[in-house]
Amino acid sequence: MKLIENILRFEKHFANAKKLKDKNVSDYFVYNTLAMECFQAVNALIEIGEHIITKEKLGFPST
Repeated sequence: MKLIENILRFEKHFANAKKLKDKNVSDYFVYNTLAMECFQAVNALIEIGEHIITKEKLGFPST
């Protein structure tokens, strides 16, 4: 279930970021909101990647 939650979380934050791209990003509030939406989307992707690595028993990279 955690995987599904992270996928939905990514989709939500990505959609919110796409809505903000047409706004005035020179506005401090808009810029920071967009940055946070991107940050949250990337965090969800990292958690998805961690889930896949654990499930597939891929371990840590050697280089």
